[in-house]
Amino acid sequence: MSLEAEEAIKERDLVIEVASIKGDLEPIVYHEMPMRPEPVNGLKRFVPSRLFSVLVIAPMVLGLIYNFLIASDRFSSTASFVVRQNKQGSGLASVIDGGGGLGRSDENSYAVTDFIYSRDAIDEVNGDGFVSQLFSRQGVDIFSRFPSIATGTTKEDFLLHYRKYVDVDFNTSTGITTIDVQAFTTEDAYELARRLVAASEKLVNDLNIRAQQDATHFSIMLVEESKKNLNEIQSEITRYRNENMILNVDSEVSVSSGLIGGLLTQLTSLDAEISQVEYLTPSNPSLPELRRRHKALTQQLTKIRQELAGGDSSIAKKMERFEELSIRQKIAETNLISAEASLLKARQSAATDKLYLDTVVTPHFSDENSHPTRILNIGLLLFISFSIFTIVRSLRSLVLEDA
Repeated sequence: MSLEAEEAIKERDLVIEVASIKGDLEPIVYHEMPMRPEPVNGLKRFVPSRLFSVLVIAPMVLGLIYNFLIASDRFSSTASFVVRQNKQGSGLASVIDGGGGLGRSDENSYAVTDFIYSRDAIDEVNGDGFVSQLFSRQGVDIFSRFPSIATGTTKEDFLLHYRKYVDVDFNTSTGITTIDVQAFTTEDAYELARRLVAASEKLVNDLNIRAQQDATHFSIMLVEESKKNLNEIQSEITRYRNENMILNVDSEVSVSSGLIGGLLTQLTSLDAEISQVEYLTPSNPSLPELRRRHKALTQQLTKIRQELAGGDSSIAKKMERFEELSIRQKIAETNLISAEASLLKARQSAATDKLYLDTVVTPHFSDENSHPTRILNIGLLLFISFSIFTIVRSLRSLVLEDA
């Protein structure tokens, strides 16, 4: 054995001996080195991955097929209007708002906007089946046709489908409401916009009629109630007069007062005559007759006074009830006058405070289709598909690295 071989053996033994002294050696694990991917040569480098094909190429192909081969052309028609209200102010309110006049009515504009989106608007413009025929014409694609598998068959589906083709915008700064409708022919778009404007105007007229009815209904009821109360009180007064056999309490009081005054005058004159006769001729034979007359007049005066006041059947007692009825009658008459004045004012307000729908832009015939926007749709589809592809590829890479 050569010297170099012996030194090599000694060196190996020394290493092994040191390692055994320090501790057990960990087992050596041999890992198989990953093979490098073979370089892609030729046409293989231009073949897209399966993920790219599913998330980008397939949606693009479907989008191109639908937009350029299937999707029906849609034409738009635009109309705009403003809802105004004629307000005739009075008093302080007239000074504040400039004396009334024609002004915009935002709350009614919002009502018109909600109406156009509602099923009531569909019923109004679809009375002859126009809207139903519009969506079921020949040549309309399956995603725009109604009814169909894609759009549904129920009335709620029809409402949702209708709203996709009608757009209403209310400008709060100008008060102008704009309607933009879409249809599959320029004539249908024009007709649908025209019908919606007409239906909106009809709604405004109905709101006018309803406001007039509401304004006068309460006043009419108040007048009728006031008349009824007045008639009841007058009937009660008539019944009271018949039961107590009096026509007018004031007249009876006046007559009774006159009788009392006449009797007092006669008694005064008779007292003076009796005193004179008693002083001059105490034995005058006419003196007893004068005294009898005085007694009769006194009894009559007492009776009249008792009829005038002093019992439940007296004129004063009757007058108390009669005055109560008279006061109620005057109040009822005042209420009736006030109710009639309110009715007159309500009718005047109903005649002046009216809503108007003024058309700003009339519906028009479109020269070219506005939808679908094919290039824009393809661009958006490409952007969304590529974004999804990038996200999915990144997530897959992270999962593989963790594994």
